Parts: sequence; structure tokens; C-alpha cells
Amino acid sequence: MADFEFYEGFWSFSNDEIEILMDEATFDKYFRAYLQEKGLETRTYLELLHYAEEVQQQHKAAEEILFDPSYWLPLASDPSVRIVPRKLPLASQADREGLYP
Repeated sequence: MADFEFYEGFWSFSNDEIEILMDEATFDKYFRAYLQEKGLETRTYLELLHYAEEVQQQHKAAEEILFDPSYWLPLASDPSVRIVPRKLPLASQADREGLYP
């Protein structure tokens, strides 16, 4: 059974037969090379966090634009986008509320 440990900047990988030792920079170099070989993401954890924060801000900005009803007006021809005009208050109600002079 394989075992691993990271201690004071060094990695140790071992099984019943051998132990492999290397510094963190060496492991990172081979780790990135392995990920690239497999076509996997190679950003570090902190780079991924920064990227996720950036994407979250972009999504929030996009939501602010799409939450504005005027954004949807050019899409009125799409039957799945329903544009419903707001009705003006009835004349008698508007008169009572002083909406019409």
C-alpha cells in the first residue's frame, strides 16, 4: 500500500519496497507536466480561486444587465420571451390618487 507525506517543503512517497523523496518545486514541475499530458487544468489552487472570483464578478455584471427589462425588448420576436405591458390604473382610481390633474 502506498503512503505519502508532505513535511517542511518536501514530499515523501513510499510503499513496502521503496521511498521517493523530492522538494515541493520538483513535485510541482512533474505534477504540472502530468496534468498537461492528460489535457487537464494546470492552474494552481490560488489561481483557480482568483479565476473563480473573476468569473463570479462577470456573472454578476451579466445578471445586472439581464435583470433590466429593457434588455429584453429586442427579443420580443422570441415566443418564449413574454413582454407584458404594465396596465395604467383605471381612470377613476387614478383620479382618486391624484395621478391625473
